[in-house]
Amino acid sequence: MPNVKGYTLKEVSQKVGVSAATIVRWIETKKVKVVKKKNAQGYYFFTEADLQKLVGYKDRILAGDPTTDAPPPKPE
Repeated sequence: MPNVKGYTLKEVSQKVGVSAATIVRWIETKKVKVVKKKNAQGYYFFTEADLQKLVGYKDRILAGDPTTDAPPPKPE
């Protein structure tokens, strides 16, 4: 794979504000259409476009979008 700027799973989970396990679950269950990529070391690698898709999905959950299949956020 060419040397492309990307993010690790840990960086993505921090930027999105959810656990790494949640990111993986969203991808594995096809909630977010992200093609799994690995860097030269074999670790998952995310592009800026991938990050934006994940942030958008979280924003939809927080907005109560019923197409996310996620429970609505609990009131604080």
